[in-house]
Order: sequence, then C-alpha cells, then structure tokens
Amino acid sequence: MAEQVQLIGLPLSTYTRTIAMALLARDIAFVHVHERPHSELVCSLHPLGRIPIFRDMAADLVVFESVAIANYINSLPGDGTKLRPDDPHAASAVDQWVSILCDYLFGPLEHGIVKPRIRKWQKANQKEDAATYDKAITEAAVCKASDVLSALEPVLQRTHRPGSAHVVSSHGLTWADLFLAPVLADVTAIPECAPLRAAAPTLFGWFDAFSNERVFCETAPGSLRCIVQQGTFPDV
Repeated sequence: MAEQVQLIGLPLSTYTRTIAMALLARDIAFVHVHERPHSELVCSLHPLGRIPIFRDMAADLVVFESVAIANYINSLPGDGTKLRPDDPHAASAVDQWVSILCDYLFGPLEHGIVKPRIRKWQKANQKEDAATYDKAITEAAVCKASDVLSALEPVLQRTHRPGSAHVVSSHGLTWADLFLAPVLADVTAIPECAPLRAAAPTLFGWFDAFSNERVFCETAPGSLRCIVQQGTFPDV
C-alpha cells in the first residue's frame, strides 16, 4: 500500500525529486511527505537534519542519503525497470555520472549559482537590499561551472546518442538521468543558464529531450521552474 512507503522532503529539493522520479519509474506507490530540512520530523530521522529520507513502514526501515536510498530502491520489487544496468560497462557509466553530479556539479551549480540567484529574487520580492548578491562572485561561479561542464562533454558523448533522452542511451532510463535532471532543471530556470548551456551543448541537449519524460513532468510541481513562474520564493 502507498502509505507503507514514504518519501520525506520538499519537491524543491533536487535529490528529493531524483528519488520521486525513481519511485514513479519503478511503479512503487509512495506518499510524499513535504518536510523542510531540519524540521522536527526530519531531525528525528536524519542525524544532520537533511533530506530526502525514505521510510519503508512495512520493513520498519529508514534510509537517508540519496545514493543509499537509490541502492535500496534497486532492491525493491517494482515493475521490472532496472535503473542500474546489469551490464558492467553500462553500470560503470551510470555510477560515474551519479558520482560526477554529487562531487563536481551539485556544489558549483546549486550552491554557487542557483541559490544565490534565488536569494536575490527573494530580496527583490521583499523589497530588501539585494547587496548580498555579488555579481562578480556569481560571474566567477558561472565561469568555474562552465569549465567543469565543458570538461565533461567528451565523457557524455561516449554513452549518449544525439537526440536520446537518456545519458546511457544503450540502456534507457537510469540513475544517471535521475540524478542529473533536477539540477539541470534548476539551472535552466535562471538567467545565468545561457553561458552554461553554451559550455555543454551535449548535456543540455540531453536534458531538453529528457524534460519530456513522464517521470520528469509528473514531479515538476513544486520545482524551481514552477516557483519562478509563480514568482514566490521560499527560503533556501
């Protein structure tokens, strides 16, 4: 039953969206419990108060940290969809991209560019001083992120076929898609996107194709793009 599986976290959270897409892809029924980082519930389940958290009520199990949750989801009975291929070559490519996103892309893109932009919008909406948004620092962050994205283009070209909606095109939907897509979605929702897109045309071409996938569209509500369209920005 759906209430036996809970995904705890905000739709705005990229990693929460990754897990939500995976559960939808594997046809695993779940309840999405909207909780902010460091809420009372979250702190009771994660020692550092972070999201997402996966709770399997039937198994009396709580799993936190996104990669650990992903590995647990791989073991669950679902519709047979395998988000990590059996083929060792394809599996290693998927694992590499998950690691690349977590270690090299998330920080420069989310912390370096996306969140400062959201804070600037918040200040503007609240008619407060937006001096905390330092244009020079943001431009430097964009330059740094562009260098990283550019360096990764040849890596993507080894496994991605032009026009394909999947990073590892020979397999189909994988964790590589599910980890990368929410961060790219955030980037495409902000004005700083243009130079980043120019630095990584293959990556953004993949994202444009993936953005039509069912699991991506069904998890759009509450994402940064929807919030931008509404013009209301929560604390980040």
